[in-house]
Amino acid sequence: MNRSLTFGIYFGGIAALSLVAEPSATAQSAMSAVGVPATAEAPAGAGGVPLSLLDVVKNTLSSHPNIAAARTELAARTASLGLARGSFDPRFTAGLSHTHDVTPMLPAQRSIYNERAIVNDTTDLSVGAAWTTEVGTTLTPSVGLSRIHQRLQDSMAPAGLGDPYQQAHVGISARQPLLRGAGSVGAASAIGAARASRGAAEHNLAQTAQEQVYGALVAYWQLVATNRQLGLLRTTEGNAQRLVDETKVLVAADQRPRSDLRQLEGNLANRHRAVVEAENNRLQALHALALAMGYGLEQSADWEPRDDFPPLPNVDVSPAQAVQKAKTTRSDIKAAQASVAAAASALRGAEWNTNPALDLNMSLGYNGALDKDGVDAFAAATARNVRGVNAGLGLSLELPFNNTAQLADRDLKRAQYEQARIAAGDLNRTLPVAVMQALDDLRLSSAALAAASEAVSQYEFVVTDQREKLRAGVGTVIDMVLTEELLISAQQNQTANRLRCAVASTRLLFETGALPKAVEDAVRSLAPLTAPPGAHDASQ
Repeated sequence: MNRSLTFGIYFGGIAALSLVAEPSATAQSAMSAVGVPATAEAPAGAGGVPLSLLDVVKNTLSSHPNIAAARTELAARTASLGLARGSFDPRFTAGLSHTHDVTPMLPAQRSIYNERAIVNDTTDLSVGAAWTTEVGTTLTPSVGLSRIHQRLQDSMAPAGLGDPYQQAHVGISARQPLLRGAGSVGAASAIGAARASRGAAEHNLAQTAQEQVYGALVAYWQLVATNRQLGLLRTTEGNAQRLVDETKVLVAADQRPRSDLRQLEGNLANRHRAVVEAENNRLQALHALALAMGYGLEQSADWEPRDDFPPLPNVDVSPAQAVQKAKTTRSDIKAAQASVAAAASALRGAEWNTNPALDLNMSLGYNGALDKDGVDAFAAATARNVRGVNAGLGLSLELPFNNTAQLADRDLKRAQYEQARIAAGDLNRTLPVAVMQALDDLRLSSAALAAASEAVSQYEFVVTDQREKLRAGVGTVIDMVLTEELLISAQQNQTANRLRCAVASTRLLFETGALPKAVEDAVRSLAPLTAPPGAHDASQ
């Protein structure tokens, strides 16, 4: 998975200009001084739907399909754990049956005159349980009750020979695997693998949430930047329009040559093109933000960001401490470790179960009997006429010739373990590099922002000086236009560097596992990205 999101701003053209010429006395009543604001921070989407950084995070965590899909994966892993545990659930067993059997007697078999057949009516009731422990032992206690009524059909046998009688059996049997299926490794390795897999799914859910929040925050900063650029370009377009109108008055009064007007009208057309491109950039940023939050077209809106770029962070961060923090807090690292543990548990079980099946079987119980009939006698047979204890002990062996299924299962589990181990190793390899990339980007983008801010400050002085020269008659309109182009370009670069610093700060939080994973974490986790009022002015 590529965790580095690409961002960019497409600012069309050089920003519009503001230029003041010193008119003659005959034209002063028709003109007004026009200046370029130093930072041009006018909002571009005034009247839009307010949207804060916290709103973006909450909307993303509650609406994004990737997070919902990760939740269903967690539910599936939880169900798989229950399925693995289900094999060891105790089970109650019961059975009730009645058998009517008539066996004909041939003349040579008859011992009593007129004996035609033997009639046997047997009613059986069995109650028991079965329980397999996580070390492979299977215990099966049972109680069996039988009412047997055996008699001769159409015979002249004396009365009492065919009276019903009761029989009972009480016992418990046990089976203990000695090789395949023995111990927690052979019997319950699936539970350990399913439990670790569920843990991996929990960490994957947290990582997915952070990844989507990161993408949404970057899209939010993109919208903030396009708003700033559009506001700047609209302001300079208005200044260029006023300058054209004022120059027309000067040309009509023969105070300026017509060539100045053509230059300024071309400049105005270029400013209008830049505004149209900036409006398109803002619309694209709105669509990108909607998609990043998991919204569709029907949920999109003309959002107006309520939060500004974050304040400049502390760039003196220890790389070793940042990498160590990432290794201990990143959810994808924990998910990879859990996946390795799950695959290792499954592999241990598959390797052990390539052994032959050698089972020890044991049984212990007794029989009872009662020659009375009735419901009470049916149950009382369990404790009457008990003459001794029944016991049994034996071994059973199953030795497959090829063992194909067990060997194939072992090889499959081994390959899955190697895949999980390689993936975890690769993540441990790339994580420090990603953290260092974020740190370097933050450090250098902060330095670039400082330089861009210094350029804006210096060009503001240059523009002021150029205006004074123009008023004194020692400067030209072209000099003024070129100087203000440099100022507006510096202001655009300053906004672009603010965006890069904001994205770098957000990425560093992401790479160190500090972005929100759930709604309840949002306020605390977003504190480093929330700029208090006036923070940017102080930082510049």
